[in-house]
Amino acid sequence: MTWRALVRRRIPRWARDAIRWYRRQGFRYKKHRESPTDYLTEYDHRSLRRAKGSILWNDSWEGATRSTSELLADLGVVRDGDTVIDYGAGIGRMSRALAERFQVRVLAVDRSADMRRHALRYIPPQYLDGTIQLLSDVELLERLPSLTRSIDALLFIEVLQHIPEPIIDDLLPQLLTALKPGGRLFVLGNRELDVDATGALAPDSRTIQEVLEHHVLIERQDLWTEGFAKPRHSFLCSVEAQGGTLKPGAGG
Repeated sequence: MTWRALVRRRIPRWARDAIRWYRRQGFRYKKHRESPTDYLTEYDHRSLRRAKGSILWNDSWEGATRSTSELLADLGVVRDGDTVIDYGAGIGRMSRALAERFQVRVLAVDRSADMRRHALRYIPPQYLDGTIQLLSDVELLERLPSLTRSIDALLFIEVLQHIPEPIIDDLLPQLLTALKPGGRLFVLGNRELDVDATGALAPDSRTIQEVLEHHVLIERQDLWTEGFAKPRHSFLCSVEAQGGTLKPGAGG
């Protein structure tokens, strides 16, 4: 056990919760963006430890990653042979997990240069040789015309909730053009957005379902508790085989 883990065990739960709350209040959204998805400053961390801490607040890194990988497999979101966009990939937590579990090609996209730098350390070198490609958000948007109808799965894992709704409204339709007919859009995380329309922290924001319904028809919704410190909500949407439009499904 590390000294940090030992210290955390000796701190009362109410104190740990207060520390987490205080750290969350330090998140501030930019008034002037340098790119279409440049909305949050505090995901830029010089150390890998702090970068990992900003990705999962309360969960076991290994446990939550394993549970997420399992539900992606159980729902058929990711399959062998797929090409996947892991949007908001951070240091490559799920990109690496996908490469370890499936025979896939992953475009790991994150707007933070620090996160992409940490990904070079976190992801084993054998996966960076063709299996996982690291891209900035700007690089992905520039490549979208060449990716049209070539992507099997578009993943937002613990990330869509952090994006202000006006940016989602602009970004999501662009990304959906990359999905193949029959491709899957999958969102996992909170039930509501963490932010309001301006990007400020907001206690009463729109639900992810309401935001998604502006753009897609949701095929399935699930609530996941096992393996997570707090419940996770997921939303699965798919593209019809003909026409590239989204279809309703049987729902879960």
